[in-house]
Amino acid sequence: MKKIAALLLCVFLLLACSMTVYATGELTEKEPEETVNVTTTVPDGLALKVMATNVQICIDGIASESFIITRQDTPTLELIPAEDFYIQAVYINGEDVTRRVKDGCLTLDPVFEDLELVVLTQPVVCSHLLYWIAIAVLAAAVVVLGILLIRRKPTKA
Repeated sequence: MKKIAALLLCVFLLLACSMTVYATGELTEKEPEETVNVTTTVPDGLALKVMATNVQICIDGIASESFIITRQDTPTLELIPAEDFYIQAVYINGEDVTRRVKDGCLTLDPVFEDLELVVLTQPVVCSHLLYWIAIAVLAAAVVVLGILLIRRKPTKA
């Protein structure tokens, strides 16, 4: 009895889940063919929104935080970091494109949708500063070592 009920349930689900759709209003020889026009509006320009600090983004020498790009264009972005900063990562619509940045320029693929550009920057650590920090640490170590040696001076008996 359970097997029959399960089989009937499967047949019912098969019939209930699939349905056939029929077109209505079939064309006959008496009716003229109708023309259907489908239209859509495609914008000429697409938006490029820039989210970045300590870096200037330029297209054709013009810096901005947002640009209008012609559809299917392949613009070249110039990324100019602020003084004492470098570009750490570049993302377009969440995709990491840092490796495509060459000599501070990024050429986009043909643009078919609005884009969001995120540029992450980091401050440049001055090598001279690291040099002086290393010297100060060494000098402090020599002073501490000297103090320890003076305290351990053998006493005369």
